[in-house]
Amino acid sequence: MGVFILAHLSDLHFDGSARAQSRARTVMSYLNALPGRIDAILVTGDIADHGLPAEYEQARSELVADVPVLTVPGNHDVRSAYRRGLLDAEGIDSDEPVNRAQRIRRPSADGKTTHAVRKCPHP
Repeated sequence: MGVFILAHLSDLHFDGSARAQSRARTVMSYLNALPGRIDAILVTGDIADHGLPAEYEQARSELVADVPVLTVPGNHDVRSAYRRGLLDAEGIDSDEPVNRAQRIRRPSADGKTTHAVRKCPHP
């Protein structure tokens, strides 16, 4: 399969402020401009600072890339708001743990597709 390159961001603490937005925008611009290809970006909690829906909207608008952006909530993240804001899991108002896997595809050197992780149907 070769080398799989993952960029890891943590504790972004989106809080609706221009400072948090600028910080995330700077990092995402850097990652999107890298000359080599990364395969995915992993963002681990705390994504939101207070777990408010507007904070997840801000995260969603800033965490944009041409590669998959995978998120994992932390202790500041409210699971129900996280599910609605970042997983498109409308109607799931559960604060239970989030168990999810995402399939990441990338072309290999010989043109075939490799799979790194498989997606599960449960948000």
